[in-house]
Amino acid sequence: YNSLDKFGIKSSLLPPNSLFRNQPNELYKKYKGLILKSVSGTVLLLLIIVFLMVNLQRRREAETLLSRANEELEVRVEQRTRTLASVNKELTELNAELSDSEERYRSLSNAAFEGILLSSNGIIIEVNKPFCTMMNCEPSEILGKEVLDLVPAMEKEKIKRKVLSGYEEPYETQLQKTDGTIFPAEVSAKMFNYKNQHVRVASIRDLTEKLKAEEEIEALKGIIPICMHCKGIRDDKGYWNKLENYISKRSEATFSHSICDDCLDKYYPDEEE
Repeated sequence: YNSLDKFGIKSSLLPPNSLFRNQPNELYKKYKGLILKSVSGTVLLLLIIVFLMVNLQRRREAETLLSRANEELEVRVEQRTRTLASVNKELTELNAELSDSEERYRSLSNAAFEGILLSSNGIIIEVNKPFCTMMNCEPSEILGKEVLDLVPAMEKEKIKRKVLSGYEEPYETQLQKTDGTIFPAEVSAKMFNYKNQHVRVASIRDLTEKLKAEEEIEALKGIIPICMHCKGIRDDKGYWNKLENYISKRSEATFSHSICDDCLDKYYPDEEE
């Protein structure tokens, strides 16, 4: 073996079954492939183990980070939940206050002596009970209708101009009930913010009784011819009427008859008081 090695002769050139002297341990040579494979497999397994350990370490670190993130998220969720609960409580209180304010508004509106009408772009969106009583209708019959639907034909153009111009001074006009009855009314209107809308609120007063009273007062003005003895009053046609009859025809006054102290003494001197 030493000579072969010295002269560089390959053992494969020798006859088969040649014997070598001084040949080193043939275990490595005999099992060289197996040893290399074993070593390679071992190295590969070591590399896999290292890779798995690194991945396991990274996974543990990731789990730690995830756990911390979950804890932080739970804290944030809890804080957000408390904040939302507080906000929800405030909103509930605000809604309750708003509902209470709307209820008080409706109560005050319905307790008013005048009719109140709210309109947006000429469309009726809210009315109170006195207005419905004045118009002889239910709210459902007029809500959603145009304001001009409540005005007789001869007044429509005038009302339209005042609505479009935002006129805010009181004025007299005529309105038409749902049954077609026309009556005189006084209207005071102005622009107003209601439920996040820019609406026109109008206060309406029925002038029927006022005008009637003015006519009665006008009828009693001036010089009235009255009898100096019986106190009868002569009307425009020349007929004499009793005082109470004359006034009753021209007003809603009623009379109750009694006797004053002077007349009691004069006509019934014997009667005790």
